[in-house]
Amino acid sequence: MENREPQQTPENGTHHPNGHHRIPRPWDSLQRESQPQQPYTPQVKQEPQTPSVYFTPHARSVSGGAESSYGQRYNGYVKQEPALEDGAAIDPALFDMGSATVSSAPPSSGHSSRHSSPAIPSAQFHTPQVSHRNTPEATPLKMATPEATPLKTEPAPPETPAHKIVASSSDDYDPVTAFKVAVDKIHPGCFSGTAQTLIVQSPLSYKHTFGRSWMGKKYKDSLVERPERLKATSLGVGAAIVNNPGKFEIEESTRQASLTAEHVTAVHGKEYVQLLERLCRESAEKLQAGQLELPPGWPEGDIYLSPETLTALRGVVGAVERGVDALYDSDISEALLKLSIGDTPPPEGTSKTFSQAFVNIRPPGHHCHACDPSGFCLINNAHVAIQYAAKQYGVTHAVILDFDLHHGDGSQDICWSQVNVGAESTPEHTPEPENKHSYPTPSIGYFSVHDINSFPTEFGYATPEALRNASTCLMGHGLAIWNVHLEPYETEEEFWKLYRKYCVLFEKANEFFFRAQREAREAGREFKPLVVLSAGFDASEHECKGMQRHSVNVPVEFYHRFSKDSAALASYYKGKLLSLLEGGYSDAALSTGVWSHLTGLVGRDWNADIGSQATARDAEKVCRNKDSRTRKGDNIFESLRLGKLLWPDTGLPPPPSTRTRRPRTANQT
Repeated sequence: MENREPQQTPENGTHHPNGHHRIPRPWDSLQRESQPQQPYTPQVKQEPQTPSVYFTPHARSVSGGAESSYGQRYNGYVKQEPALEDGAAIDPALFDMGSATVSSAPPSSGHSSRHSSPAIPSAQFHTPQVSHRNTPEATPLKMATPEATPLKTEPAPPETPAHKIVASSSDDYDPVTAFKVAVDKIHPGCFSGTAQTLIVQSPLSYKHTFGRSWMGKKYKDSLVERPERLKATSLGVGAAIVNNPGKFEIEESTRQASLTAEHVTAVHGKEYVQLLERLCRESAEKLQAGQLELPPGWPEGDIYLSPETLTALRGVVGAVERGVDALYDSDISEALLKLSIGDTPPPEGTSKTFSQAFVNIRPPGHHCHACDPSGFCLINNAHVAIQYAAKQYGVTHAVILDFDLHHGDGSQDICWSQVNVGAESTPEHTPEPENKHSYPTPSIGYFSVHDINSFPTEFGYATPEALRNASTCLMGHGLAIWNVHLEPYETEEEFWKLYRKYCVLFEKANEFFFRAQREAREAGREFKPLVVLSAGFDASEHECKGMQRHSVNVPVEFYHRFSKDSAALASYYKGKLLSLLEGGYSDAALSTGVWSHLTGLVGRDWNADIGSQATARDAEKVCRNKDSRTRKGDNIFESLRLGKLLWPDTGLPPPPSTRTRRPRTANQT
């Protein structure tokens, strides 16, 4: 029998000789030639024009094991990584803002390296072949923070001195400018205008702090949703930029948006956001009197407010808007480009907008329902971003890919409320907001991989309704919702077999886009897709023990691979990708997770050193300011230290220790 290959058609995906169609496979290009495997075919019902998507997940090797959930501290196991090839080394003098150099010679044999491994491979540290800036090497970049959007709401009342929150950058220090100047000394032309991925830092997010002064030190130390989380993520951001020159642009957003803006009330309704604003303004007086600042019914164990929480939330919405603008508004993208390269013309063929954006914000949002805060979340950042993109730029379809350890019950619930399927289909505890708005409602799909035994479905806490919601799989009635549960593993090879199961999320998201694109084409309507990542890192093998008390986690490389596959999905449909920080609470989990995530987004190969135990320990030391000694030639450690330049001058104390366990030996299971 003749072996006939399927033919690709732009409108219908892959066309087979027998007349059937198969949804295209944007992930095929990501497979590793060094480790070929048979295509993975999920057992799903085949339908005309919408058969299943095929995946060939790769296999590597790390360890598993762990414990997880909300409260204590965890330290994962990581197999010792092999030595790396010699490469360029960061000069520690960089941290004195002196001249940093790139050395092609191997590091000195006398320094203390990670597992006796030399520097990062040279491919990671060489400047890409792009047109460099025509400015002297030592000339600082002329960065300027864009003017904030004026608020149309009344200003917040003055802070009470006893509860004043010292969490804003000082007037004489610009973290992003300092970081860019330092990086430019290592990689001249690193910010040369070719980057397709923007990172948005949100210093206003530091302002959301715990203000119940009557609580004891032990209780305060147990709080995991705290401003210091952004210090840890900034280390990952810095390391990703340094090790992938030319791939990222970075800016700091101090833009404040009104919580009563149309794209916010489309998600939460006016009544809820007005209540939230009032509670924040009244919190100073209540906290000073030793009274709880929350209304009855709000979970005081994981929700807290302060006067500056309102500023933080406005800053979160502003940063989200900024990230979306950079994806679609060429004027904003060109302004960012000009800040980086001055009057130097950008390289020929450079896109006028970014393809991807990562917004480094807190508090997280995926547990927040339409009118019901929960799980540290006060507004649903992902849904607000989608509504803003629909309102401002005509986005018609969006998928939320959620890889946080915990089920994003709020995000999924809001998807129900956006579809007219009857009141009984919407969970009873979440009121319907008045979400009338002036623009067409985008179609939204929610796809999540999470631990079914963790919040909000933890034993002793979960309700039958919550368990059903966290296990829902539905593609119909105008809804696209698919949930997959994480499973424990012992070896990395075993994990990557499980990853094939998790890939069903990409299949279903792909199916959602594929059908929407076809329907839009047949109806003569525009199809404008957006991929939103709810980027939580609390499933990491390096997360604290309390978060992972149910023994389910993922290797750090998971974030690289999942992000790479997500970017492939967005790229295939010529859509944009927006990543928003969700959970992740230990310094090691956040630093290594964000680094892995960003490396995957830009399509770079995996570097096993990113997820190593040594890197996790170094990240903890840097976060706790115990990195006074430089390690000349140890580029991993020094690139993490470079991320400290992105910290605002907050005066915040170092977080409690998050010690990690020793690596497992070869004979341990």
